[in-house]
Amino acid sequence: ATSKLSKVTRLKIALAVSELRNSEYDVAALSFEAAKEGSRPNEIERNRRGSSEILSDKTILEFARKVVLKNGILKDEELYPILQYLKDEAQIIEILAVIATTTFANLINNLAKTELDFPRIKEIPHTHN
Repeated sequence: ATSKLSKVTRLKIALAVSELRNSEYDVAALSFEAAKEGSRPNEIERNRRGSSEILSDKTILEFARKVVLKNGILKDEELYPILQYLKDEAQIIEILAVIATTTFANLINNLAKTELDFPRIKEIPHTHN
């Protein structure tokens, strides 16, 4: 099956989820990969916070953050922005798949205390609201 989300957008979602899950290893690895894909440091930091300077990605990342923080229990008005933006509901399923696979990786790396083999990234203040 062909992905409806770009590789860079999937990376941005994974960064936002990994930051929320406090996965130092995954945030470092994904930040490194995002930089290789051409993302600038300030955009990577925005992505970690669940935002983007690109409106379409910002909408997706805000949705992904809400899904993680509220365990997928969203009100209709919280779904409205993402439903207005996406042209295909299959993209929502793909966003959820990125969240799920990223969460799985985060749990493994957090539990295993995986040693960093990527450049250490600076911590950013957490805002889990």
